[in-house]
Amino acid sequence: MNTPPVSIPGYAPETFVNREAEIERVRQAIRVIRAGNGDTRGLSAEGKEGAPIRRTIIFQGIRGAGKTWLALHIKRFIAKEFQEATAVLVRLDPRLDGLFEIVPGWERECVANPGRKEAAAAILRWLVNELKPGADADASEADLANWLAQRVAGRFESPKVFVLVVDSVYEADWNLLESLEHLVLGPLAQIKRTLIVMTGRGKPYPWESPYLRVNAHFMDLQPFDEQHIALQTKAQAPESQVSPNVIKQLGGGIPLTNYLLALNPDDLNGALENLLEFVPLGRRRRIRRYLEALCILADGFREEEMVRLLIERFKGVGEFAELYAKLMHSQQAALRVARDVRDELLQYSLVNWKEGRFRLDEALRHVTETYLKRDQPKTWIGLRQCALEVNQQWADRFPQYREFYERRAREHQLALEGASIRD
Repeated sequence: MNTPPVSIPGYAPETFVNREAEIERVRQAIRVIRAGNGDTRGLSAEGKEGAPIRRTIIFQGIRGAGKTWLALHIKRFIAKEFQEATAVLVRLDPRLDGLFEIVPGWERECVANPGRKEAAAAILRWLVNELKPGADADASEADLANWLAQRVAGRFESPKVFVLVVDSVYEADWNLLESLEHLVLGPLAQIKRTLIVMTGRGKPYPWESPYLRVNAHFMDLQPFDEQHIALQTKAQAPESQVSPNVIKQLGGGIPLTNYLLALNPDDLNGALENLLEFVPLGRRRRIRRYLEALCILADGFREEEMVRLLIERFKGVGEFAELYAKLMHSQQAALRVARDVRDELLQYSLVNWKEGRFRLDEALRHVTETYLKRDQPKTWIGLRQCALEVNQQWADRFPQYREFYERRAREHQLALEGASIRD
């Protein structure tokens, strides 16, 4: 599992594809703000006409969904379509060694360290200097925050629009986000001539401002279909001979995975390693095992199911003998292990709660199961067989839910019967 990560190409406008709906949402928000005073009635968060415009747009997606590319595209090209719009970009990047850097070669772009609370003050001072070069360097944070809000409110009168793009928000330390909201995001979100666009992966931050929480428009970045995979491959890996259909079947359509599989469709392990690059190396192998244990449960899981599948996955795996022993010690001990596994997956935003069950991110789940089924077929069969037996047992044990468990058992049975497993 130690496949070295592939060098991923940086954003370029000529290789950017898809995301038309997301880009049009930003364009529309700029048009509506430009046309009125911010109270103009436009599209609601549900896309219905006649509701107040949402001046905060949040794009959500897993690692590899294209959030950073979208943020760069919006700032560098979409906002430039509007002469009245002034756009700035703040990227929160954990790869930054220092606290804060200005991006060379591009106007109004900076990178800040998402793990350091004091980065919020650095972002504030940078924004102030972008709007008023030579601002008082000795002013307090409170004074600078007030000045920034007043400057934006006074300078950006109709038809001017101020667009603030912040990339990788949810991955940042919450102490930083608390400070960033207090100093920058909260005050700016109240100004009617301002549009805030954010991207993020994982658990949403509980903003205090209703403009960032309740009155925001949320959009999930969906995997590409075959048509857009073809366009992406042509733009980013023109020498590839892999068909879009194969890439879609193997990787589920995640843009990063599409690129990696276009280069080498046999290296699903490498694709997974790249998708999980944000997980510290010392934990990544263990996280991979957890994902493998649970990836066959497309409709989600609870702790009791986790226990059975974790036992199946770690059975006979020497390096995880201690964990296996805990799972086998007692029901109480096994449930504690399941909760610890669940919490670690939640920590890295690899699982979410939906409709009464925990669910792995579907795109990541798809890649993981495809990898197991193709490269570790015995493990995949063992997990499917285990899940089949669990649901058959529970159908007998809980007659009031018999239909539910029998349906799930049939799904696992059909998967086993329909599998084309290579030797």
